[in-house]
Amino acid sequence: MARPTMGKRTVALSAAVALGLGGALVAAPAAFAAPAAGDLGAVAAQAFAQSSKLAAIGYGEKDENGEKRIVAQVVKGAPEAEVEEALAPVTAFAAKAAKTSDVVETQEVAALYSVDPLANPFEGWGPQAEWPSKDEIVAGSGYIGDAGGGYVWFCSVGFPATGPSGEDAILTAGHCFDGEDGVGTNVYPERPSTASEDYQSAEWDGNRRLGTVSHAQFGPNTFDFDTQQPESELVPATAQDYAVIDVDPASGFTLLGEVANWSEGAKAADDLATDSTPITGVKDVTPDDIGSPMWRSGRTTGKKTGEVGWDTSDGDVSLGGIVDGYAPVDGHLVYGFAAEAESIEGDSGGAVMMGDQGVGVVSGGIDATSTSPAMLWTAELHEGLKHLPGGYTVKTGGEEPSPTPSPTETPEPTPTAEPTETPEPTPSETETAEPTETAEPTETASPTEEPTATETPSETPSETPSATPTEEPEELTISATEVEASKFVADSEEQAEAENRGVVYTVTGAEPNSSVTFETFIDGESESAKTVTVEADANGVAGSRIWGLTTAAPEAYIGDYEVVATTSEDVHSAEFSVVADSEGGNGGEDDGNDDGKDLPRTGSTTGPLVAGAAGLLALGGALVYIARRRLS
Repeated sequence: MARPTMGKRTVALSAAVALGLGGALVAAPAAFAAPAAGDLGAVAAQAFAQSSKLAAIGYGEKDENGEKRIVAQVVKGAPEAEVEEALAPVTAFAAKAAKTSDVVETQEVAALYSVDPLANPFEGWGPQAEWPSKDEIVAGSGYIGDAGGGYVWFCSVGFPATGPSGEDAILTAGHCFDGEDGVGTNVYPERPSTASEDYQSAEWDGNRRLGTVSHAQFGPNTFDFDTQQPESELVPATAQDYAVIDVDPASGFTLLGEVANWSEGAKAADDLATDSTPITGVKDVTPDDIGSPMWRSGRTTGKKTGEVGWDTSDGDVSLGGIVDGYAPVDGHLVYGFAAEAESIEGDSGGAVMMGDQGVGVVSGGIDATSTSPAMLWTAELHEGLKHLPGGYTVKTGGEEPSPTPSPTETPEPTPTAEPTETPEPTPSETETAEPTETAEPTETASPTEEPTATETPSETPSETPSATPTEEPEELTISATEVEASKFVADSEEQAEAENRGVVYTVTGAEPNSSVTFETFIDGESESAKTVTVEADANGVAGSRIWGLTTAAPEAYIGDYEVVATTSEDVHSAEFSVVADSEGGNGGEDDGNDDGKDLPRTGSTTGPLVAGAAGLLALGGALVYIARRRLS
């Protein structure tokens, strides 16, 4: 993909400049009389309301002092004085915010982020209803929403998901249904081979309803002072572009935790599930991911690749993209991040990925020009999941359908046998290596997984084990509270598991099939160094392993760590330390590459992150496969 030729710094606004523009704050609407002290969203909304030449505001790459840098994307050719005045509250915010550079950098883009017309007229359903759809639905495939009055909406599936009561659901973009006004819209699957920019040739299965929209949110209007929300509400929770489609249980559709690659063969065969990429988890995109590869899948343009932001420089000033930011997508404040990738009408709502991990849905786009690349604004998935009503978990995909029958082995007739037989199938369902390794060191009494058996050694051991798992309180355990540095590092996830390196986290007693988020904090830092969300299995067990890469010497990881596990019911924490080897050790050889590019790409490993002086970390989760692959 062509690199942008613009990217130069058009203006660098410091706190001193903001003070020199004191009149700018007075001229703002009463609701914005002073810069907010809390989230960046409030001052970003103020800036967008004052100038229609600002495309996005968020956090870029850290500066040479390790401080967060605020970056604003500015429409090319915008008057510099207008930009300075509009960004004055942002620079004031930067001056007050902790660990944030007081210089606001700007970078030029071709236009504002926008969505294309949501609805297109059709004269009745006609032949569009004659295509018999396939049973399996994957992320990135197309759907239509019956808007009524002869209009339909074309968008793309974001992520197959599981709802708070275990029901099947689809996550997509809220703007596809014009926000909350679209609740109740019926949705139908589109025929892949007819998906293109030519909507009049599109076909769909109008006789088989995929589902109905139960929730749709498209952030607050940033250009209308009369409807502008209070500053306290201009936060990620309100600035979402997400919708939930409740899948009709009588439809017979099967949701797969996979993303369509849109190969010519799969599209022509109208069967996108035959060529798809399994989803292994959800990733939180951070400034350290700027410049990393990403890709997106959608019904109009298929699969497109790009990078998170872009990586260019102006002298000694590094200019990257924007993450943890806000953009006025068609005037609606949307929380997310920027990427250099193409998207056009109909791609909206489609899955955005980094490797095999979900990172968001397509929200808005900017068309490429002769001097500027196509840009994509993504509504971030990691944040979006926190604000969906009731709680939703993204379905993950795997190569084998075996985990599907596995849960039937736990409540099976086996309880009539010895209690020692019950734990045997149980570890196999908690994703083999992860829970198995955790259970051994953390279950102090014995290698079995039922300490409750020792509490009631009574006459009916067959009944006690069967009742105990349902009553087991939530608990977070870790495989070690202290680990030598040489035993904390590994070259890969495979080595970490095979040689039991690092530290294994395990939550037991969670709600079955619910999401569990593990966050790892280093040396008392307020921001998580690594975050991963995994899914508890049918027994309520979820696990993950953390270790250090050999891109740094083992000694670089010495320090204290805290893990916080957040479930649907509670928050748990534990601590461990990486200490110096008592008598040396073989902490792994440094490969001489300390840029983090060789982070493992398997499992639910998150992207590279510099954790202070502690070096690079990788986090691999024990994901439970809850979506079945095709059997034929």
